[in-house]
Amino acid sequence: MNSLKLAHAHNRLQRNDLLHLLNRSQAFALTLILAPAGSGKSTLLQQWRLQNAQLPMAHVGLTRRDQDPIVFLRHLHQALQKHVNILPVLSFNALDATPEQAEILAQSLVEAFESLENDFFLILDDFHCASASIIQQLFANLLANLPPHIHVIIASRSHPDFSLSRLKLDDLLLVIIATICVYLPLNSMSFANYYNNHNLMTVKVKNYYVSLKAGWQALNWPY
Repeated sequence: MNSLKLAHAHNRLQRNDLLHLLNRSQAFALTLILAPAGSGKSTLLQQWRLQNAQLPMAHVGLTRRDQDPIVFLRHLHQALQKHVNILPVLSFNALDATPEQAEILAQSLVEAFESLENDFFLILDDFHCASASIIQQLFANLLANLPPHIHVIIASRSHPDFSLSRLKLDDLLLVIIATICVYLPLNSMSFANYYNNHNLMTVKVKNYYVSLKAGWQALNWPY
């Protein structure tokens, strides 16, 4: 995101409750922001980046073109190469969409992240645009082996196509859900049904937190 768009985000309504919630991402391997189009996911991320400009982070804003794994990996490589030494495997021109290939890519990223000494944030906006199987497998493998000082923030219109069960069990997952139904009473059961359908429910829910802010229903549900 260029500086002009970041400046424009600064002039928009500040979602302070959500920004405060997003600040907790440093305690989790994955922070997942789920919201429909037009809910303000990108603006929220832009404002958070402005408020935390001192933190080392890489931002990848995705488009429909990133459905192509080669395009996605090129964008990922460009964002990360400013911070870590990425092996050429991320910039190759041929790709076999196999679990083995995804594992190799993930291991390359893990090794690069291990070279960092301080906390680092990888932000992926509009992750629903990167729905190719190998991309989903790549992040499933990456999150399964992510160094503790690396934090991934994903904003998407839909749930990722990989399991979050292990992150949930290890208390490494923070989820923020938003809807545009601002005039309806907050219905926690709708969230519970959603998570049950995605196999994310646990027997005991910890640190349950709900807020309604500027068109958002945000659920902070660290499992």
